[in-house]
Amino acid sequence: MMNRILLFFGFLIACVSCTKLDNPIMGLTNKVEITTTPVPKNTVTSDTAIAGGNISSDGGEGIIERGVVWSLTPNPTTSVKERRKAKSGGIGAFSMVIDTLLPFTDYYVRAYAINYYGTVYGQQEPLKTLKGKPRFGTSATISKDAYSMKLSTTITNNGGDPVTSKGFCYSIKANPNVSLVNSKENGVISVPGSSNFYEATIPGLLPKTTYYIRPYATSAQGTGYGKEFQVTTEVGPPKLDPVSFFDVEDTSVRLRMAVTSAEGGTIGRRGFVVSTSPSYPEPFIYDLSKGSVVIYEGTEIRTITEGPSKIGTFEVVLRNLNKGTTYYVRAFAGNESPINSGITHTEKIAFTTKGPPSVRNVSVFDQSYYLFSARGGIIGDGQSPILEKGFYVSTNSASYGDKFPVGGDLGV
Repeated sequence: MMNRILLFFGFLIACVSCTKLDNPIMGLTNKVEITTTPVPKNTVTSDTAIAGGNISSDGGEGIIERGVVWSLTPNPTTSVKERRKAKSGGIGAFSMVIDTLLPFTDYYVRAYAINYYGTVYGQQEPLKTLKGKPRFGTSATISKDAYSMKLSTTITNNGGDPVTSKGFCYSIKANPNVSLVNSKENGVISVPGSSNFYEATIPGLLPKTTYYIRPYATSAQGTGYGKEFQVTTEVGPPKLDPVSFFDVEDTSVRLRMAVTSAEGGTIGRRGFVVSTSPSYPEPFIYDLSKGSVVIYEGTEIRTITEGPSKIGTFEVVLRNLNKGTTYYVRAFAGNESPINSGITHTEKIAFTTKGPPSVRNVSVFDQSYYLFSARGGIIGDGQSPILEKGFYVSTNSASYGDKFPVGGDLGV
């Protein structure tokens, strides 16, 4: 029985001695000896430096990982992965380039080594980066429409010197810079003031167009740019030439309109709305989303004529109009996609169809037993030349009686 017990304990001891534990044993001291190498000043730039250390002893356990850590606060540790640079194990001196540093900023640097027993750090060494170009945080789009956009950003580090100018540069091509000349396709918007957070509105842009944007800030160290981002402007309402009319007759007229630009969209409807009323504020508008005309109080909508959905000129002959009547016309066009991009109406114009002349009430004077004089007047020619004028005289109110033409000037 005793032999079996001794054999069991012997087996257990053998297993313990040949297998490493998953976690270090509490109370044991890591014997790694490591020092941090002071950062050579000639390796320091505005955003990088060479740092390292020296491991003179691994403490009896092999080094798994070695490297450096850095921080804005004392005693940096390996817990912040973004401020940790590592390489494979081993002993002796080592060095590496640390980057993503901020310009003209104080850091603390320590070398470290990791073995079975845990992590050991070297002494803390100071590091101060050189002056550099300004740095930025995240930029954002506050708002946009078809022809402008409002942007914001923050300067997170001025690089050690005061910022003398700042703003945004934009272009339809990647990597815009401050040398661009302002146009609809590219340019630079500067922002006054000393605040690190700033906003700017870029006007005069093209509709439905993707722009590349970069914030910029300039100091004595040069111009620094923020991360490039993209913004696409919205679709705008179509652009139209003024409506015009031709070939006015007594019951018809020819109307003409032209869509000169869809402003990034697709024309859904275009045409004319005609009314006999010029009511205020608008005689009539076309609601593209409803496919109908919005009628204001007191407005009579006479004719709605639609044409093909495209850019270019559209003509139509309106028929069955009233003779001698004044009509008010607006041309319209709206984008089909997206429908909320708006609809454009031209200014209203007016035309009057041809009709019979209009005259004033006749007056009679110088009456005697055998004759009298009569006076009349032509108010309008009905959009057609006067061919004849005069008076009808009758003793019967039910008939026109005799006609007495009047010669001379036949104008109004």
